[in-house]
Amino acid sequence: MMYDFEVFEEIKKSLSKNKCSVHNKKLKMEANWENEYDIDIVISKYCCAAFAEEIAKKFIEADRFTSVTIAEQ
Repeated sequence: MMYDFEVFEEIKKSLSKNKCSVHNKKLKMEANWENEYDIDIVISKYCCAAFAEEIAKKFIEADRFTSVTIAEQ
């Protein structure tokens, strides 16, 4: 599980510089530990759904997390 959290931190660090090409804004990403072994990624405070989905795909492609959720605003 610690390795999965390290993977999250690496992805987050690489994506933290990304800005929406339309709105020129960043978004907020966080990891929640549900059980001892489950890590859920939550994407919140985003400017548009398209940008949030683009970032979510990066976490899904890693295939290390229980779920990747885009929070409603």
